[in-house]
Amino acid sequence: PEEDAAAVNVFLQDVGVQGLPVLLDPGKKVSQLYRVSVLPTYVVIDQKGMVHRVYQGAPDIRELLTTLKDAGLPI
Repeated sequence: PEEDAAAVNVFLQDVGVQGLPVLLDPGKKVSQLYRVSVLPTYVVIDQKGMVHRVYQGAPDIRELLTTLKDAGLPI
């Protein structure tokens, strides 16, 4: 079932996620485009739309921060 946006926001606050955009995917169009089969999946995309890395499952935070830095994204 698809998640309710309000429930997702409550969860993010409960677990302390701040400063990262979290997008919902009604209709699963983006999931199909990026072949997402595992949740969570993190797709690191720069401002030009280039995909730098796809993490299936929760990544090591240090590795994720390095990927963001290498992609020229703010951390």
